[in-house]
Amino acid sequence: MDAKLVEAISIQIREEYDSAFLYLAMLGWCTRKGYSGASHWLKIQVEEEFSHALKFYNYLSKNGEIAVILPHKQQPTEFDGFLQIFQATFKHEQFITSKINQLCKLADELNDKKTRQFLVWFEDEQVEEEENAQANLDLFKKFDNDFSKVDAEMAKRVLVSSEDKKK
Repeated sequence: MDAKLVEAISIQIREEYDSAFLYLAMLGWCTRKGYSGASHWLKIQVEEEFSHALKFYNYLSKNGEIAVILPHKQQPTEFDGFLQIFQATFKHEQFITSKINQLCKLADELNDKKTRQFLVWFEDEQVEEEENAQANLDLFKKFDNDFSKVDAEMAKRVLVSSEDKKK
């Protein structure tokens, strides 16, 4: 595998861990503020982001490469409000989508068809991640910013494993 791609995937592993840590910080804020449904939703999101990092790590490992585990970014512990957390979640998922798109472009440039095929799963996942983040924002509109109703709706989220998503 080209060294540029190994480096880019290693950076993406850090991005996935940073996503998990960001959502963990948001989970802590929601828990402190009594938003148990949002805390539940974010806990599932944390688990998903960790699984994404491991999926990248395992891909490198299975291809005889060693991921460089880069230091993660310090995440905030305070947020401006309940709605703002989910606005930030949507914006963050758009950022991650741009990073996945950059990886796809690099794999194409390097004519690495195997890696490009591997990345299709992440492209699909990011469509879902952005849809989920938008759906949360839509809840605020649907319930006219009634945070208790939004929180109750978020409590209904169920973790779907990567294996189940393949089906």
